Amino acid sequence: FCTVGYGDFSLREASDLDKLAGILLMLSSVTLTAGLFAILTNALVGLRLDAQEGRRRHRLRDHVLVCGLGSLGLRVAECLQQLGAKVLVIERDRDNPLLEELAARRIPHMVADASRVAALRGAGVARARSLVSTLNDDLEGLEVGLAARAERPGLHLVLRIFDGGFADRIERHFQIHTALSASSLAAPFFLAQGLHPHAHTLFRTVDGWQVVADRDPRAAPWTGERVLVEGERFLVRAPLADFLA
Repeated sequence: FCTVGYGDFSLREASDLDKLAGILLMLSSVTLTAGLFAILTNALVGLRLDAQEGRRRHRLRDHVLVCGLGSLGLRVAECLQQLGAKVLVIERDRDNPLLEELAARRIPHMVADASRVAALRGAGVARARSLVSTLNDDLEGLEVGLAARAERPGLHLVLRIFDGGFADRIERHFQIHTALSASSLAAPFFLAQGLHPHAHTLFRTVDGWQVVADRDPRAAPWTGERVLVEGERFLVRAPLADFLA
């Protein structure tokens, strides 16, 4: 293509048909070269965009999939990273400003719809340890869990559900390992703080309500208390009735 007119092929004395063929050859060479560069440029730019938005296939193993990048999803991903666990965040909104925070913390992520099986396959759901859905929509979170279960039946699932009763029904009827209501989890913390300034949380056992609180080691112990942490922080557990007496 590049030697036309340089002496290898001289069309000056050629017939009109040969000259026409030479013109077509030069035009086709320019078109082919431009198309080749366009294809290569598109491929390189596409690879860079996929890497920036996390759309590439991940080869992680024994990792935790966190679906939904809100304040809760970001906090869960950060905690997993601090604990040394491998984590991959799946977020559908490519304009989510929290994606920049994930990139700054070097937390792997991908921009995709977690309710689609193809996205879960790209995230390595078949090799994952568990899936945690922190999505704001209950039905969307359930859809993600069922899609993951269809791809890998034995995957451990943890779903964020706002309604506590709905969360209980999901665990029973869909056999989801854990369906948690954020409001139900937060209520004991708020109630404990309202009951006593040094209380941390409440939880229910077969023996009734228990409270976890800090106590001055020099103060008198609460009836039925059990020491959990000693040292600078004296953390105890005690029955709620004895704690408030």
